[in-house]
Amino acid sequence: MQNIAIKLLKIGASNFSLRDKDFDLRVNFEVNGKSKVYYNHYKLSNPEIMTERVLKEIKEKEKTESEKDAAYDKNDVLANLKIISFQRLDETEMKLTNFFGKVDNRIKQFKNVKSSENYISNYDRFKDFEVQLF
Repeated sequence: MQNIAIKLLKIGASNFSLRDKDFDLRVNFEVNGKSKVYYNHYKLSNPEIMTERVLKEIKEKEKTESEKDAAYDKNDVLANLKIISFQRLDETEMKLTNFFGKVDNRIKQFKNVKSSENYISNYDRFKDFEVQLF
């Protein structure tokens, strides 16, 4: 039996499209002490749903990668089992949900700006937005 522990370290968003509310997501994480990065393009929706989706996709990615690396042993059933878990799952879910909520709030604030004063500096805030998780 193989235990795979995933620890999310940092999450970032870049390449915002304010019109479509989509962006590129980058998640830095560790798998059993080994650093990895996950990239994907997302359209902003409900923060709770996005959190579940991101965690599920990272888990699936690690499952497929671990299956590629492992040799299948048909004599030992337990050797082929993999337990994939997130360290500090409750806290991680809360921080991810807050992150997606902040992204949504930033987009709403930017769309509500009625003057051209500091427009470029406000737009530059969207180029790269990162949050340290742990």
